[in-house]
Amino acid sequence: MARELFTIAEVLTITTGKLVAPEGMDAVYRVIGWMTKDKHVTTLGLLAYAKKCKNAILEQYPELIGIKAPSAPESWSDDQLERYYSQWVDLVSREVCRKFYAIAQIDVKYKSDFTIFHEVRTRGVDYSKDY
Repeated sequence: MARELFTIAEVLTITTGKLVAPEGMDAVYRVIGWMTKDKHVTTLGLLAYAKKCKNAILEQYPELIGIKAPSAPESWSDDQLERYYSQWVDLVSREVCRKFYAIAQIDVKYKSDFTIFHEVRTRGVDYSKDY
């Protein structure tokens, strides 16, 4: 089974739903694109794949189950938030004794943006509840 190394910040971004990776959304696209073998994953694709990817990572690395990203004051600047979450990621890294995770690809049924949009519009599928 193919595996790719990702930083703990990238992995925690997927498992907690909090954007803590310094690369921002690029990290989310990279991890989910790798896991689903969808090199051109779209924003709608992220919604469709997020829960499956999160669950697959937690299955591979159960020590991450229950780790929740802390909240920060909304009044903080981007620099303050970056420092705060960087320190939190370092703390978690020491706690789990790991800075990188070898993440396996998963089998998912590809959904086009049209299919995802159609599910949301006509059947009321709410992918946001999955995360």
